[in-house]
Amino acid sequence: METISKFPCSHQPVRSISFPTRVHPVSQRIEALLNHLKPHHSQPFSSTTCFEAETIQSDLVALSELYNCMEELFHSPQSQQTLLRYQDGKLVEEALCGSVTLLDTCESARDLLLVLKEHMQTLHSAVRRRKGYSNIESIISAYESFKKKAIAKQRGQLKRMKNKVDSFSLLDQDQQLAFLARVIKEASAITISILHSLLVFLSMPTI
Repeated sequence: METISKFPCSHQPVRSISFPTRVHPVSQRIEALLNHLKPHHSQPFSSTTCFEAETIQSDLVALSELYNCMEELFHSPQSQQTLLRYQDGKLVEEALCGSVTLLDTCESARDLLLVLKEHMQTLHSAVRRRKGYSNIESIISAYESFKKKAIAKQRGQLKRMKNKVDSFSLLDQDQQLAFLARVIKEASAITISILHSLLVFLSMPTI
């Protein structure tokens, strides 16, 4: 797989983050990762465009690096001071609430993948043992029914999260604070879009 450092530069017109005067060394890497991911995930949430598995995997790897860079940025003394100065840490509180919700959604998506895997293993076992067409048909029906309901539930949760992220107001009175707020908002929006792409991929017919 192509490493993150070798991602080609996108020539699409994406909005660049305005850096504060004193730039943390990792800020430019964060911008590069956001600009790499945004062109893939700028479609309406209702879109059912299905990305290939390799694209989703690559985006998840890039997302992992993005969050590692964000952790380094937000743990820097300058960022900590800026965040705590704003309304006694209100932005920190809001970001933590959003992060917890995203973590819960990621955990739910992981659990869904494990259950779908179990359903597929049951189906493969029935096929190998040649239990009969009617039995295999009922297993397939149960699998598709569960998958449809579970994915619909997950997409509903992501839709609610997206609405909350869209309503998140960016701050302009402080350059450093506005930069940190924009990073939080764009990273959250991209995370939701990638998880949505994964769910769309899983919803495609597999049998």
